[in-house]
Amino acid sequence: GGSLWLENNQITSLEGLPEKIGGSLDLNNNQITSLEGLEGVSVGGGLYLNDNPATEIPEGLNIGGGIYIRKNQTALGEDIERKYPGKLEYRD
Repeated sequence: GGSLWLENNQITSLEGLPEKIGGSLDLNNNQITSLEGLEGVSVGGGLYLNDNPATEIPEGLNIGGGIYIRKNQTALGEDIERKYPGKLEYRD
C-alpha cells in the first residue's frame, strides 16, 4: 500500500481513515484537536502530526515508523514519549 498525504487541508476530524495504510500518514498542518480517529488504523511508515493542536495520542496504535511533531508541541510530545517510547522524532 501507499502513503496517505492529507497535509494542509484544515482537517478537524480523522473520521473515515482506512484501517490500513501501507506507507506513511501525513497529517501535518491541519486543525486536528483529537487523534482518537487513529484507533484501529495500522500505519506501516511514519505518522506526521506537525502543526496540529492535538495534545494526546491514543494508546495501542500500530505505527511502523516514527511519530513526527514539532518541538513546540510539548504536551503531545510528552504523551507520545509516555505511550510510544523511542518513536518520537522532532521536525524543526
